[in-house]
Amino acid sequence: MKKVLLSILVLALIIIPCVCFADAVASYHISNIYVTFDKPERGVKVPISAEASAPGATLEVSYVSWYDKDHTKLGRMEVFAAGEYTAEFEITRKGGDALSKTTGVFVNSSKDNVTVDYSSISSNVLKVTYKVTISGQIANGRLSNVGGAAPSSPVNMLNISFTIPEPTYGGSYISNSEVKCDASSTLTIDNAGWSNETDGVLMTNSDKFEAKTYEVRIYFTMKTNYVITDDTNVTLNGKKVTVSKARSGQYYFDYQFEVSLPSRDNTGSRPSRSTATPEPTTANVRPTLTDGTTIVRPTVTLSSGEFIRPISSSSGRRPLTTNSGETSGEKPVETTPTPVPNTATPEPSKEPTATPKVTEEPKVTAKPVEKIVWASASSWALDELDKANNAGLIPTLFNKEDLTKNITRKEFAYVAVRLYEKVSGKAAEAEKENPFKDTKDTEILKAYKVGITNGVSETEFKPDSEITREQMATMMTRALLKAGIDTMVDLNKVEKFADDGNMSSWSKDSIYFMSGKGIIKGLGNNEFGVKGTATREQSLLILNRSVDTFAK
Repeated sequence: MKKVLLSILVLALIIIPCVCFADAVASYHISNIYVTFDKPERGVKVPISAEASAPGATLEVSYVSWYDKDHTKLGRMEVFAAGEYTAEFEITRKGGDALSKTTGVFVNSSKDNVTVDYSSISSNVLKVTYKVTISGQIANGRLSNVGGAAPSSPVNMLNISFTIPEPTYGGSYISNSEVKCDASSTLTIDNAGWSNETDGVLMTNSDKFEAKTYEVRIYFTMKTNYVITDDTNVTLNGKKVTVSKARSGQYYFDYQFEVSLPSRDNTGSRPSRSTATPEPTTANVRPTLTDGTTIVRPTVTLSSGEFIRPISSSSGRRPLTTNSGETSGEKPVETTPTPVPNTATPEPSKEPTATPKVTEEPKVTAKPVEKIVWASASSWALDELDKANNAGLIPTLFNKEDLTKNITRKEFAYVAVRLYEKVSGKAAEAEKENPFKDTKDTEILKAYKVGITNGVSETEFKPDSEITREQMATMMTRALLKAGIDTMVDLNKVEKFADDGNMSSWSKDSIYFMSGKGIIKGLGNNEFGVKGTATREQSLLILNRSVDTFAK
């Protein structure tokens, strides 16, 4: 009996402390988590990663998303300007001590401007928001009116001065090439579009300026490692303008010109009447004419030389001309005309009639339209595909291919470049310094240089991946923007799709622009199908519709 009691006591001494220790371990939680960011600085690329650590726990920080003060998501290639920014990320516990609603989060050793959302703590996730303000100071110096090669690190442009000829009444449309900039080596002028402010009608290349108010919108893109910030001074013809951001690296501004009717010029070079020899008084008296009578008017000498008035007759004959059609410069011989009876048959002129020289217009040999044939296509798409094919819109990449298959990112780059070239009327050039490790395709490098795509990362394009519908809308909209089309859309005034919440922030403007123009339509149940794919034939029809809508 004593042995039994002793055994129970020994077991109790072993089990009770273990239970207590287990309770202590289970109740222990992480007090503080320390997150380290690369310090966001003005002129530096947006950081996309962070690290988190805590004693006794294994943690992971998910992809970091940065937003500006309007909660517009920043791209990976963008750099910080002065302003307010927010980073959003998640901290996931992978093992070790437990998370708690009292777990604090420090970012760069501070809890200032850090907000923690504990709603997903049951899934071992903390959602964190970190706000930061970038001051107006430039960490790496200022540079004004820069020329030559691009610097190795981002530099803020302090002054940018544009000049453009002012429109005059009856003057022609002013093209992009007329827009000049004193910092032309650091930016590219993409487009200068003119609109008539009276009724908001856009001008075309063939239009003339009238007596109205016109507004010009100038789009330009900064070259590598040059940035515009809030204190950059931008002027047009010496007057300050406000610059807005269109897309990553691209900016625009508006300026109004008032065109007036020309005033009457009273100081012309017409010779004074006093310099001419006055005609005899009798010349002002018109005599009574009979048939066949010829009136010879005297020579009038002007300050610019001798001018011989043409011979007139009662029969209304034209001035004497030479075979070349020019008025004869010889002074007519004054003779007394002999009246000719009305019944007489006029003697035919012995002077040979000059045969006008016919000049044949040169024959213009049209460049043959580049057509393709396809292995397969849907019956509902054939008519529009034929139309696109006849217009030379379909890239030869699709020759003998099955157009019902899903389109890849590489193939869609061909489509987007073709759209840019057709609408802008310019040939796209390929980027010489290829940033991608997974492709050397010329059309992809054209799309990159034009600004249609940045790839899926700084070094990857993923040419063989299927494109999503939101990527497709974005690339097409960028192609139109780079071709000079105004693609701005007010998201507060559009009718939202049911899957609006699934759209990436970088694609919303493009989706609602393309759908608003009726070019890319939604699917059933009022959904756009953001993450869905598209076929080759669908993409080619979108290309055809875009060219029909926007090409001049």
